[in-house]
Amino acid sequence: MIEEGKIIDRKKLAVTLKNIIEEKKWKGRNLYFIVPDSSVTMRSEQIPASLNKEEAKSYIKLQLEGSIRLPFKNPLIDYHITNKGEEKNDILLFAYPEDRLQPYFEIFTEVTLNPVVADLSFLSTYRVCSELGLSSEEQHLLMIQWNRYDLVLTVFHQNLPIFNRHINFHNMFENYISAENNEQILWKQPEDVRQPFIEDQLLTMERFMDFYQYSVRNGGMRK
Repeated sequence: MIEEGKIIDRKKLAVTLKNIIEEKKWKGRNLYFIVPDSSVTMRSEQIPASLNKEEAKSYIKLQLEGSIRLPFKNPLIDYHITNKGEEKNDILLFAYPEDRLQPYFEIFTEVTLNPVVADLSFLSTYRVCSELGLSSEEQHLLMIQWNRYDLVLTVFHQNLPIFNRHINFHNMFENYISAENNEQILWKQPEDVRQPFIEDQLLTMERFMDFYQYSVRNGGMRK
């Protein structure tokens, strides 16, 4: 129904959602949903301090062909102010392709849900960690989300995502099967395929940490 963040079988997805909504009695409920991380762009930018929220968004859109460059057109944007200055505010900008996100809003509305917030998995997971007291503003926290489909690496500091990388496994999910009790997912590949794959991902994590340590923080972080 969904592959690499894109809806490929809309009819089947709609039927599945309708069945769940009917079973759970969720008709008309507000929906907070997580969008695929693969398409998000996150970066630090600056905007004039005098702008309000809507003016700031208009300013950012005007700068998309100038000082702010994104890898796609027609983005949906949001931002968070990380530091307020007299003339400029530092912001953390989030951008997502509208043609990837809009189909989700449309299908959720069609099946009688009310989509309110489109969230990102690394942000929602961090909020849970923070609520449980598993993180602090002072520490540099590396969050590793190793899933069937992808690997998401995010560094948080002062309760903000500082650096993020997404690695898609490209159809590796086809190598998984459900266990008999349907409570586990098993990888059906042999050991000589599985072990090199695992080692590649561990190497990716190590390189990510090295890059953050020596490039993003200029060598100021210890392992």
